[in-house]
Amino acid sequence: MANVPLKNRMYGYELSGSEYQLIFEKDNMGYVRYTDKKNGIFCLDPSPFLNDPRNEIYVIRDRRTCDLPPKGQLIEATVSETERFDEVEKNEVHSTLIKYMSGWQFVDPNKIRSNRLLNKEEFLDYMAIPFAKKSSKEEKYFWEHIAFAMGLYCVSSPQLFDFEPGGINTIVMGKDIGRSDWNIFKRVANVVPKEFRNSTYPNFYKSLETPEQPCPVNSTEVNLAYFNIKEVPIHIPMPFDVEFRSYLSYKDELIDSLPLARGFMLDALLFQPQISDKLQRRIDEAMYFVMEEIIHADALPYQQDIGSVIPKLTTAFARLDTQTNVTLENLNEGKFLWADLMTQTKFVVTATVDIDELYRQTPYEVRVLGELKELNETGVILTIENIKKHTKIPEWEVEKALKKLSTSGYIYYRCDGTIGIIEF
Repeated sequence: MANVPLKNRMYGYELSGSEYQLIFEKDNMGYVRYTDKKNGIFCLDPSPFLNDPRNEIYVIRDRRTCDLPPKGQLIEATVSETERFDEVEKNEVHSTLIKYMSGWQFVDPNKIRSNRLLNKEEFLDYMAIPFAKKSSKEEKYFWEHIAFAMGLYCVSSPQLFDFEPGGINTIVMGKDIGRSDWNIFKRVANVVPKEFRNSTYPNFYKSLETPEQPCPVNSTEVNLAYFNIKEVPIHIPMPFDVEFRSYLSYKDELIDSLPLARGFMLDALLFQPQISDKLQRRIDEAMYFVMEEIIHADALPYQQDIGSVIPKLTTAFARLDTQTNVTLENLNEGKFLWADLMTQTKFVVTATVDIDELYRQTPYEVRVLGELKELNETGVILTIENIKKHTKIPEWEVEKALKKLSTSGYIYYRCDGTIGIIEF
């Protein structure tokens, strides 16, 4: 089965659940795509990844009573009148349905999702297709964890702050890691549409064999997978210390199931799960769980991104569960999956780096951390803007220092954009 470009999908099994609903079950609802913004003309697409297959356009006649809807937002239009326009081209009649609008309202994309062809368990089964699934409890426990990690990488994590993209970074490594293991990962990760490997796309994915850390300015979610590269910050490792099936034994299964798995992934990407104030307090506590695990490890075989691992894995689990709001269960799932995989990676990869060496601070980082603690003691709200007002280091160095402090586990960002200090 061909790997069909996103915009060319036309069969039902290629569509995500929400795309199917917006095409066949919902009228006058979709994501705004302007064809002529000056004259208030636009289409309503079934998703940001697929243009409306119907020849329909929406027109706002009176801007005094109806504002233009924002580009890319999911809305429901109030249609007051319709008109069909026919034009002849190459002896063929092409009809366009013109819908005149009197108003519109936002629609929560989280409420459109529908499990039509694949559920969460089946999506994770797709992630695990290459694994030789042994009957022993320990072996099953391990490959299921890797399947979860691959699933989280694919569904990504939403952008929580304007100054930092969403997304999950991972590393494929193992005791005797080889290119064949890397190829297995890339075959499964082929569920990610090729369009998402373009840096102009909001959802960006890249597989890397160098320490490069691309962060495209147009991308709100950046997901990077590294092949045994230990010098870059990682959210969750994938220790490929399992037995795999031969490629020929699972090739057809992987290819045939790809459209269904991709449909699940596209639906998940539309979810923007919210973190409540109550859950944020639990996330604050979980940061200390991560720090304890890191410190007790003494050394790590990769560079762990400490400050953002909990919120990113938690929201990714919420996407996997298609949750509107992040739950305590999502938090615990992310926390314990990370701890198990980190421990397993340390067990199978003996070449490690001392914790103190991994997270050694630069003079700018030491200065900024001290300033944050002083501001916190005086009651100043810790935001990037406030630290820029009070810091003594060059302004262009502030965000770089804050990013490194977050990666190293000295600070983290709360869901309201304020900075939390990890006192450890």
